[in-house]
Amino acid sequence: MAYQLEENFSDLPWLIWAKALEHLQPVLYLREGTICLGPLDLARLKALLTTGEDLFETDPLVFGSEAHYLARRLDNYAHEAVNALQEVEANPGLYGEAVYNLLTSLVGGNSIVTQVLFTTEPDRSHERYNNPSLVESQPGSSTINARVADLARTRWRIQYPKIPHLLEPKNG
Repeated sequence: MAYQLEENFSDLPWLIWAKALEHLQPVLYLREGTICLGPLDLARLKALLTTGEDLFETDPLVFGSEAHYLARRLDNYAHEAVNALQEVEANPGLYGEAVYNLLTSLVGGNSIVTQVLFTTEPDRSHERYNNPSLVESQPGSSTINARVADLARTRWRIQYPKIPHLLEPKNG
């Protein structure tokens, strides 16, 4: 963990590290003999060490049960959309523009949803947001965004087969 942050925080005393980790209480993972943090906890730790503020520390009264309910629903919809993305990728010309727009909007993820869930579910480990092996299947991840970009290119080729030169990368 210190190795990942060494460039910016190599001169920090261990007591500051200990206090930051005690405050955040992140989920730790052991990967190939190295203790790691998930991406969200790593971002929170960097923010705490840099600014002294926790990214997701908010007044718990700000978000009521209705906000939690809506965030949980939107999070579930986004994960269902990630599952549906595979079906659309298998038959990209089969689905219309409205389905494509709905799907790509949901798989983009939502940082407000993440913040509300972190605030309203403090006892959860947030496994799917921090586990490095699960992060890339999350809405808004770079892998999901790359799949959406590939799908857009495929749909373009289907809709406009006579002008594929616009999609190909320029060589040279």
